[in-house]
Amino acid sequence: MPATNATSERTFSSLRRLKTYLRYTMTQERLNHLLILHIHRDATDALDLCAIGNDFNISLCGDNQCSGKEKCVVTNSGSSCLFQGCNMPRVKNAEFNGGQLMSWESMQCKTGYRYMTSLTCTERGLDKNATEFRCYKEVDGWTLIYRDQSGTTYSDYLSFISNGKSDETNENVNDEYCTSIIKSPLCTTNYRTSLIDRWQSLGNFKVNVSLYKNGTKVAEVVFNGTGTKQESWFSPSKILSSSWSDVTLNQTYNFFSLEGHVGP
Repeated sequence: MPATNATSERTFSSLRRLKTYLRYTMTQERLNHLLILHIHRDATDALDLCAIGNDFNISLCGDNQCSGKEKCVVTNSGSSCLFQGCNMPRVKNAEFNGGQLMSWESMQCKTGYRYMTSLTCTERGLDKNATEFRCYKEVDGWTLIYRDQSGTTYSDYLSFISNGKSDETNENVNDEYCTSIIKSPLCTTNYRTSLIDRWQSLGNFKVNVSLYKNGTKVAEVVFNGTGTKQESWFSPSKILSSSWSDVTLNQTYNFFSLEGHVGP
């Protein structure tokens, strides 16, 4: 047995600091626990008290009580609850439109819109690039990717296949009129989303071509878009259903293409 015992000396030295007259009535068990924490403070100072509290479903942070959206931060000056969130840019037609998204909350689109890629704020930050979250207009249960109205002079075909136009993010495009099923003089251009540019990465999907008159659908053709390209989906072999009796999968056509036909 050694002549001196440093651990015992540290224990008695710590005991004088811990067992003050204010703590004189504490139990032996509590005193033992405090002594262990104090003597080994180099290790205990590095502990994440918030993580330990979560393991025991405890939300206390010193004298504070943190909410589920706050994190307990312990420093030499004490404990405090810090809000956990992610900085978000403005997203057109999103419920949360710029600022700080709370921890473990997900972005949501306004009523009448839907997203194709989710976005959540985690304790490590956003789970993906914020620019991937976009809100697309819903029309009769379908996601609107292109819309035009009669009276325009430009080519719908060229507008459809020309990459780069993403009106779902363009704040200068008024969705109230340019995504409406009712013709409006307040929308003087077509409405095109960037989903057309990502056509081949959309997976399994259907394409609905609908015609409206005075806000009422008068005709539609549904195509199978799976495994197709920007133009090849518009083919008799891809027809799934049609409101026209003479537009069917087995019908013979002189011309049937997205580009159309101009000639004698």
